[in-house]
Amino acid sequence: MLAALLVIAWRSRRTPAAGYFALTTVAVLVWTVGFIFELAAGTVADKLFWANVQYLGIAVLPVLWLHVVLAHLDRDRLRWSWLLWLIPAATVVLSWSNPADVFYAAPTLVTDGVPLPTIDYGYGPWVLIVNFGYSLALTLAAAILLATSIRHDHGVRRWQSLLLLASTVLPVLANGLYLLGVAPFVGYNPTAAVFCLSGILMAIALFRFRLFDVAPLAREMVVEHMPDPVLVLDARDRLADFNAAATILLPDLGRRSLGRSIDLILEAKPELLERLCSIDAADTEVVIERGGEECHYSLELSAVHDEEGQLAGRVAVFHDITERVALFERVKELASLDGLTGIFNRRHFFELSRSELNRARRHDAPLSLVLFDLDYFKQINDTYGHVCGDQVLRAVADACSDRLRSFDVFGRYGGEEFAVLLPDIGPEGALAVAERLRRGIAAAAEGLGDIEVTASFGVASVLTARGASFDDLVVLADEALYRAKSRGRDRVELATCLPAPNEVTA
Repeated sequence: MLAALLVIAWRSRRTPAAGYFALTTVAVLVWTVGFIFELAAGTVADKLFWANVQYLGIAVLPVLWLHVVLAHLDRDRLRWSWLLWLIPAATVVLSWSNPADVFYAAPTLVTDGVPLPTIDYGYGPWVLIVNFGYSLALTLAAAILLATSIRHDHGVRRWQSLLLLASTVLPVLANGLYLLGVAPFVGYNPTAAVFCLSGILMAIALFRFRLFDVAPLAREMVVEHMPDPVLVLDARDRLADFNAAATILLPDLGRRSLGRSIDLILEAKPELLERLCSIDAADTEVVIERGGEECHYSLELSAVHDEEGQLAGRVAVFHDITERVALFERVKELASLDGLTGIFNRRHFFELSRSELNRARRHDAPLSLVLFDLDYFKQINDTYGHVCGDQVLRAVADACSDRLRSFDVFGRYGGEEFAVLLPDIGPEGALAVAERLRRGIAAAAEGLGDIEVTASFGVASVLTARGASFDDLVVLADEALYRAKSRGRDRVELATCLPAPNEVTA
């Protein structure tokens, strides 16, 4: 039965709990098989040899089982976990060396009243105090974790935890009774037989409640069938997982790619690699050649943190926006543009923005509006002339266009004031975009000689466009812009909230 469980667990070894359970099963097999040979041996020396073999499994079993439970509960991120192996390592060494009778005090062969010759080990203090106490502590920790989980879990998850808890308690009770001298026969450890009961419980968990299949099934149904390519990177930027759609985007991806650094995988695509490794690329656009054609993707990067708040990795999702980009390119060709800067004029900006707002309402998507105004622009015109002022406006428009996605709506709001509508971006993303534009404007001014150019930004954002009004966004963004100017200029301010009737926070 243990061998069958080992095969099943090994087939599901990509699941952390299954991998640890496979190792646990190996440890139990070592214990059980060693015990069989111990029973068959006829001398004290032979029985001691097979007893020491058993401790190769007995010593590590509590640590492995604790990892099974932690992985099952998705908490297998212990710091300094290697310290858990110190006592098991010492137990193995002492079982074979037995210095000063610390492990076996006075082992004797027992033949009277038993069906097979057994051995009374006369266990020393290390076994009775250290090893048993340590094993009991780890097993109790696993049991407490499972009991806590049972209180909060429901359905299949609760049954899984219940079966794991029962599988934990039964062998511990049997081994404890044996060490305390309460057993059917002297020298006979019933724990190996009790493992059969635990194996039955584990079989129920495997086949009836799919202990190792629930998480892979969720991945199979959700991630694997997503039409959007998905890459999962660990904290060291190594590829941890990907779905089938990602292989269409990056045909060279394969199972051998798992565990490799993303630097090596995307060595031939430096622009994509730069976006994936960029902190500012929370929501940006990438162009990838596919089948000889340029395809546009909106790249959405999300950080994944563990329970302690430490960065565990990142998830990159690519949304194919090639058709949307093509549509916007055609719109740009036909649109009314600002004659000086080449971007949308105020009228067309409002038309496109309202159209994009309607689309966002249909999809219940986030939306953000950014208004920014060049600081002290009148002084630039008065000091350097209007020709130079026009150069500044063109430089600002070019710098901002280079830092926006192709389907973002960018227009000249009037005079030295500009506006940007950011589809599918919420408050945090909008703040990041505005900050990127602010830095870009300062950098663009470096090519204009001694002229110093800065801008103040107001940002209004909604997490869902349903019920939002474009006029409300404009009012809020304008108020935030005024706040940025009153607080020293060259800064970004976020609107606090939309009016209460809309029931949408910004």
